[in-house]
This record gives sequence, C-alpha cells and structure tokens, in this order.
Amino acid sequence: MDIELGQFFTREAMSSVLAQCLGPKKPKIAVDVSVGEGALLKAIQKRWRNTKLLGVEFDRKLKIKNICEAVQLFGNGLDVNLPGTIRQLYGEIDLAVNNPPFKSIRRSESTDQILGDCGLLGAIGKSKNYPAEIVFLAQNLRILSRNGTLAIIVPSGIINNDRWKGLRSSLLRSNRVLKAIELPPRIFDKTEARTFMLVLRKGGVTDKVSLYNAGPDGEIGESISISKSQAEHRMDWRYYNEIDSASPHDISLDSVFTLEDLGAEIFRGQISSVEARCKSVNVFHTTDMTGIGQIKDFKTKSRSSVYRTAKSGDILVARVGTRCIGRTCFLKKGELIVSDCIYVIRLEPRFRQLVWKKFATEEFSGELRKLARGVCAQYVTKKQLLDITIIN
Repeated sequence: MDIELGQFFTREAMSSVLAQCLGPKKPKIAVDVSVGEGALLKAIQKRWRNTKLLGVEFDRKLKIKNICEAVQLFGNGLDVNLPGTIRQLYGEIDLAVNNPPFKSIRRSESTDQILGDCGLLGAIGKSKNYPAEIVFLAQNLRILSRNGTLAIIVPSGIINNDRWKGLRSSLLRSNRVLKAIELPPRIFDKTEARTFMLVLRKGGVTDKVSLYNAGPDGEIGESISISKSQAEHRMDWRYYNEIDSASPHDISLDSVFTLEDLGAEIFRGQISSVEARCKSVNVFHTTDMTGIGQIKDFKTKSRSSVYRTAKSGDILVARVGTRCIGRTCFLKKGELIVSDCIYVIRLEPRFRQLVWKKFATEEFSGELRKLARGVCAQYVTKKQLLDITIIN
C-alpha cells in the first residue's frame, strides 16, 4: 500500500460485495483505470470466467496478481485521451470497476475536460484542486458505452455531504444510479475511512435508488428504496434505516418545532485544544464530556475578551470525533471557554428545558451519530442541529 499515492488495496470482502451488486448480464469487457493489484477484476473473473479484463495503473511497481488473462496497461488513468485509446483497442466497454485514490489533485485543462464531458464541472464548480475520486468517476463515465455499468468506491462525503449535493443531483439527472452500498468500517488496510460502493448505469434518469449495508464478511442485507429527491439529499443506508419512526405528519404541527424555529443561536468554540495547551488557556473540550446528558455546575467563570464562551443555560454538543459524537452537556452554572470541537446552543430560557429533555437521552445521542458525516473523523454540522425536531 502507498498512502502517499492515496492507494488503499481492496480486501476480499470488498470483492464479494462487488460480485453481489452487479446484475446478471455478463459483460464482454471490464476495465479498472486504477487497478492496483487487481482485486476488483479478480472478483469479476470469479463471477464471469470469459469476460475480458483490462487494468490501467500509474504505479509501475504494482502488478495484477493471480489473473493471467488480464491485460495491464501502465499509464495515467486520468489521461484525457485514455477513453479513445481503450475504445480503439478494445471496442465498446460495458463494465467499469474502480477503487480510485482518495486524495486531492490540482486542477488542469485535462481535469476540466474530463469533468465537463460528463456534465459534472458545473455541478461541482471550478476549484484549484479537485477530489481525485470525483475526476475518476467522470473518467469512468467517459470510458463506458451508453448503458454500461460503473461500480466505484467513493468516500462518504460524496454520498451524504451537502458540499456535493450538486454532484449527486447531476449524476441522478443524467444517469440511472442503481445502488449505494455502505461498506463495513476498516474494509481497507490502514484506514478507517467510511466508504460506499456506488453502482450506476450510464445515461437515462434515476427514478429510485436502492440502499444496502454490507457486513464485515461482505454479505449484503435487505435494501431500502429511496426516491430521486431523497437521494439528492443523501444516499447512506444507515441514515434512512435509523430515521426516527415518529413522523411529523402524525403529530399536530403546533407541537413540532426545529431549533431554528425556536430561534436557537448555535456557534462553535474558537480555539483548538492544541492551541489552548500552547497558550495555557483553560478550555472545556470533548474529553471533558464523558457521557450523555451531563449537567455541569462550575463555581468559577472563565471570561474572555478574545474567545466566545458558553454561559449558564447553554447546551453543549460534541461537534466532531467518531467516539465523541452524541455527547451532550447542560451548563447549569458558570462560564466556559470551549474548544472548536464543541457546539454551543443558546436558547431563550422558556425553551431550554424542552430542548434539554430531548438532548439528554440515548435516543438523541443515536440520532446525532446517525446524522454524522465525514470519511475518517465523523462530524455534525450547524445546519443539521438547526433542523433537529423538538416535539412539545
């Protein structure tokens, strides 16, 4: 594995997921443009013995293992001329599989052309750098013939981050996105990145998307079907599986509020725990939040003219950290400088107990973990908190 190159070699469980998620029709040729040691192509070979296999790899130290029939080309998988070269040599391509490197690449004329050819450049906007996995996604679409199938591994941000909602909308509008499979944690060596396998067919328009969750051995459970509009919002199985069963439509609208409706002010701390240690600033950090529904009573006040502080009556919520998401605290007395890993929620006195009654529960902690986003370090956003439903 070469982490510097953004490479994470695929485990056998991942190959099992791939074999299960593809349809019954046998492809004539399958291509992987960042093939590595060929784990995904090996899964294709197990499923369809006579499918032609083609792998493209930039790193000449890597060789396809245990697949004698595979053709390996050494070159840049993001070469703007690669689709034409492949078609000229091998004809129409009806299946592409890919586990692209997760890293940032500098914008160039080639990256803009690759993204633009698939209608994705306008969806994500021009930038100095692009996530490599998005450019690889576009390159795979360029390689495929119409109605060809793509199975690509992507980080969770593409699936559920607001930043990439335009990307999801564009994919759903111009292709048939068939499946989004949530992969088990640590499925790749030396990384805890939360990842998904996205399966789509080039061309057409998406109607519904089937969501799945894969177990540690690669077994796939029951599906959840979501609409195109839901998929634009996010496409992670865990979110829709754990959605609160209580529907606002079953409750009087007069008794349902969001934090935004209640006029909540939400802000995060302005100093990191590392900076605080360097400057000898006493801060309240997520490590001081040891559980759910804590009530803190501080006799002293840590006033500051530099940093915003949490005050009596404020609710504190862990903002980031896979192990910290879900921790909550009510500041009964005192004033604290909080780290930038914590959100402070400030409400009118008449709403505090109503909101805290929900925030102090295991159910709410689970709701926050469900909402969490992020590839490695999980986090919740201010917008997500403002949209939290409070039932009177």
